[in-house]
Amino acid sequence: MTDEREIREDLSQCLGRLWRFGMILSFRSDVTLALVEATCVRALERAPLLIRSSRLDCWLFSTLHSIWQTKVTIRDENSEMRFIDNAVLQRVSALPDEYRAAVFLAYVEHMSYAEVAKVLVIPISTVVSRLAAARIMLAESADVAKASGLAEAAILVDRPA
Repeated sequence: MTDEREIREDLSQCLGRLWRFGMILSFRSDVTLALVEATCVRALERAPLLIRSSRLDCWLFSTLHSIWQTKVTIRDENSEMRFIDNAVLQRVSALPDEYRAAVFLAYVEHMSYAEVAKVLVIPISTVVSRLAAARIMLAESADVAKASGLAEAAILVDRPA
């Protein structure tokens, strides 16, 4: 069993990672703040149930993703996406939600396919196919960018599954 004090300590170490994941999902700092807060509240409410040996970070990512899926049903399509000067991040950001989340968890958070599957509540085979499809989409967008005169290489495109 884990007490609330231990959960608070572990949460403080995960806040930056949760923030990044929230931004990858929502692209909005106000929405990200709400997602991270709701995730932390849920963790503190369930502190007595969380087992110390489990991966709290995976549980937190899974909880944040679940809140995103269930609570954030209306997205402001007219909101401006802030300019991101990293071409790779721009191309990753252009991926559909389900691909973007899998890419972020696997390649930025370095989670295993099994952990990604657990966080997103999908089969491992779906994780594998989403990552493969995302690499293809990123390769195609890199080709388009190169043809447009943007020579920055896509880091994720050449990464093996």
